[in-house]
Amino acid sequence: MQQMHAIGIPLNLDIIPYHGKVNGGHTYNSFIDENHQFIYFSPYEREPERNNWIAPLVQRVCYELQPKQKIKLTRWNGQLMNRTLVNVTSEYYNSRIVQIPIQVTDSIVYLATYNRGKFEVVAQGIVRQKKVFYPRISCGLLYFPMVGNSTGLFPAGNPFVVTKDSIRVIVPTQCSILVNGLNLYDIKKVLKLDAESYTLLYWENGWKPLKDITPTDSYTLNFGKVPIKTLFLLHCNTYMGRMQRPFLIENGKPVYY
Repeated sequence: MQQMHAIGIPLNLDIIPYHGKVNGGHTYNSFIDENHQFIYFSPYEREPERNNWIAPLVQRVCYELQPKQKIKLTRWNGQLMNRTLVNVTSEYYNSRIVQIPIQVTDSIVYLATYNRGKFEVVAQGIVRQKKVFYPRISCGLLYFPMVGNSTGLFPAGNPFVVTKDSIRVIVPTQCSILVNGLNLYDIKKVLKLDAESYTLLYWENGWKPLKDITPTDSYTLNFGKVPIKTLFLLHCNTYMGRMQRPFLIENGKPVYY
């Protein structure tokens, strides 16, 4: 980055704290060329599939302090409150303003992504007249409304998927759905299953166990019919079993977020 600055190219350092559909985070360099086109890249990056990844939050490192926010610093929003960082999510991805109704007594409601087996805050908003407003939310991703206190983050409403045209709220429905043909989720390959018990979790104001099975082959998990249609998560007491991502069943197949 400093080498580019030395030859007159004003390169940015942009941070993705958490990816939206895969685990982990990343950093990029970016600049605007002479044709006013925004370009971002990573010098050590070779995987072409990264071009299709979406992140809920992108922040740029600044050389001066950004204005103070009205929201107070807590143990959950330190990434968002860092005054040396500015939100540049809309420069990278299709994004939109999101306003959702909310029924909580808290004055601040966070939006979280699920990454590496836990919730991570990627946006925050002030509750006014039972609604909360979020600017610059990436489309195509799953978000969890959360409130936080000194002990943890807690659900503040149903999770939802943001698209360019709508907000798809995921409400549990009491109807049977077939959950078969699951593999351990990995971005590059199908992973071999361990000889462990695997649990299918479902979302209803938090993750709850639905069904346990032991695999009958090395790669595929078949839970059969389950009595509820909602957001699911696969879990096992192994490293990759704890790194799984939420999914919906659409047209009989899992769609991961």
